[in-house]
Parts: sequence; C-alpha cells; structure tokens
Amino acid sequence: DGAPGVLARAEDGGGVWNGASGVARLGTERPRLPQDRFRIGSLTKPFVATVLLQLEAEGRLRLDDPVERWLPGTVSGDGYDGRRITLRQLLGHTSGIYD
Repeated sequence: DGAPGVLARAEDGGGVWNGASGVARLGTERPRLPQDRFRIGSLTKPFVATVLLQLEAEGRLRLDDPVERWLPGTVSGDGYDGRRITLRQLLGHTSGIYD
C-alpha cells in the first residue's frame, strides 16, 4: 500500500524548499502540508547510533567517553552522573537511566 504521505526539505546556500505529497491520514481527504510534522518516535535511536559509530571510526570521539564530555549538564540529577556514564552505555541501554 505504501506511505499515505511524505514530507521533504532541501536547503542550500540559495534558500530552502519544503514540499509535501499525499494525505495526512489514511481514510481522510486532508492533504499533507509542508508545515506538517511526523512523530518520529524511536527512529532517532538508530540514527544517533550510526552517527556515533561513524564519529568513533573517524577518531573524533570514543565510545568510552563520559556523556558529560559531549553533553555537559545534560545527564545530572536524580542520582545520575554524566561523568560516570559512557556513550557506550547509552548505546547499549546499560546506563541505568530510566526512560
């Protein structure tokens, strides 16, 4: 059946183009609009993992770096310490951080 709708965006030095095609929801006639947004859910997880592994392969970071090195102040409070949690632990869901 395919996707009911799609959004696209392209940017370069000359400007920005936004486009849309299809419907917002199956069974409706409302068209998809360029300003619509999709709920991305867990799709960011494989994207972030891929980028981190690419950066490690390039020698720009190490998976055993503490989170605090790259995201200072992001993982703190509620018993969490970004100085003791590594990128590897985040990728492997073994950091102990709840949700």
